[in-house]
Amino acid sequence: MGVTGLVALGEQLGVSVECFQTHHHEGAMCERIHQGYLDGVDAVLINADCF
Repeated sequence: MGVTGLVALGEQLGVSVECFQTHHHEGAMCERIHQGYLDGVDAVLINADCF
């Protein structure tokens, strides 16, 4: 399932889906996860094999 499918599924379930991609910079991913915690994000899905 791609990004479009995830967004559509989120709409069906009544939740918002936000996508974030880094370009080989793990620090940016860590910062986004920490920000999500501060923002009260309920879940994080990571595709670690997205090459």
